[in-house]
Amino acid sequence: MAGASMSSALRKPSKSIPKGTLWAVLITFILYMVIIVCLGSTTRRATLRANFNVLEEINILPIIVPIGAITTSVTSTLSGVLSSASILQAIAKDDLFACLKPFKRVDRNDNPTRAIIASYTISQLAFFVGDTNAVAPYATVFNLIMFAFVNFACLVLKLAASVNFRPTFHYFKAWTAFLGASGCFTIMLVVNMVSSLVSTAVVILLFLYVHYTCPPKPWGDVTQSLIYHQCRKFMLRLDLRKDHVKFWRPQILLLVHNPRSSLQLIRFCNSLKKGGLYVIGHVIKGRFYDLLPEFKYQEAAWLRLVDVLNVKAFVNLAIDENDDAGARSLVFGAGLGGMRPNIVVMGFLNPKSRSAQVDSWNNNPDNGIELPTDDIKLNDPISSTAYVRIIENVLSMGKAVGIACGFSKLGYLTPISSDYRWVQASSLSMRSSGSDSFFDSGKKQYIDLWPIQIGTAATTVNGDGQHAAYLTNFDSYVMVLQLGTVLHLVP
Repeated sequence: MAGASMSSALRKPSKSIPKGTLWAVLITFILYMVIIVCLGSTTRRATLRANFNVLEEINILPIIVPIGAITTSVTSTLSGVLSSASILQAIAKDDLFACLKPFKRVDRNDNPTRAIIASYTISQLAFFVGDTNAVAPYATVFNLIMFAFVNFACLVLKLAASVNFRPTFHYFKAWTAFLGASGCFTIMLVVNMVSSLVSTAVVILLFLYVHYTCPPKPWGDVTQSLIYHQCRKFMLRLDLRKDHVKFWRPQILLLVHNPRSSLQLIRFCNSLKKGGLYVIGHVIKGRFYDLLPEFKYQEAAWLRLVDVLNVKAFVNLAIDENDDAGARSLVFGAGLGGMRPNIVVMGFLNPKSRSAQVDSWNNNPDNGIELPTDDIKLNDPISSTAYVRIIENVLSMGKAVGIACGFSKLGYLTPISSDYRWVQASSLSMRSSGSDSFFDSGKKQYIDLWPIQIGTAATTVNGDGQHAAYLTNFDSYVMVLQLGTVLHLVP
């Protein structure tokens, strides 16, 4: 790994490091094997086991052995110090540890002088232990950990099928990386159990420190590639044709006009989803090419809003000149495969929507919080025709509709901190009691369910002629009870 640690000084690291490493390993292996064969052929077994200086004693020029040992020690030490200094400088440049900032600097020739001095000082401090053999197991274990994680990283990249991971080594396979990683971890335990556990604990502490204290870096997280690969695989296995009513759960698409006045509704739907899909949709009204910059800005603002509110939701935006067409695009485009919304929640239509939004903002307990979406461009109030057309389109797609009213007066949600009356007539209507005094602290609060059995008129034909009939539909009745159960289960 010495060549990889100093790759910045090479002209073509991708070619020089593999060739240099392989040739060095091959030549070293051949020389060691030749010496072993020669010693085994010319020296007795007892002498080899008892005399550690036998190579110097039988040599024609005995001085060559100490010179070789000294040269090897010096070159290995220099290689270790320089490679460690390069790694230390790289960590300091990445701003992973605040205490390493002084080691960012280099001299005129781009040499990490401070890092070299620090690496040399640390290596010399090891001699104060008094016994070099006590330090050697830790050095060996840390090197094994480094090799193990290099192999493990290559294994994860291979399993994630990342298109940008294209190793030029022709004999690289996933199983070779697995053998390398597992072999290193196994040898760690064989070398010294105590040093292995201590070194592993140190590595875990460093990892936790970097994970929880360092800001996000633009390196690319390999876990995202692995999560994407696994999500795609399981999404393909989630088949709508195998769906069953026993495993039904609410999957919500919430259509939002003004995020400021809809904060409590966003939180409420987050509690209502019960592990299901939750998508927040918004229509930007206008021409596509004129509003494309606004779309990009709003998309980033809505994603930040989801993080601020700490809700587990996806964001889906659409651009259209008509509100109903934009909402239809959101319903069609929300979800993927077997995860698609089955309930579309909308705000209550208010002819005085502009004044109502101002009043709700003044009465909102969150009005002191600065939201990322405060600067987005809001559309004109939706017309009654477009509002009804959206409901008609959603019902035509076989999805339930939720109409939400009075949520701006709701305080912070708790498992039983709201009083809502649920009514569904082939759709779901959610209305607040409208009494501000109801939400006063210290009062016991309930959720009222108003399930309604919906009937539709139909005509039947029998032997006597045509007769009017009244057909009942229990879907709306059962759905209200299920949603009430979901709210009761929310912790």
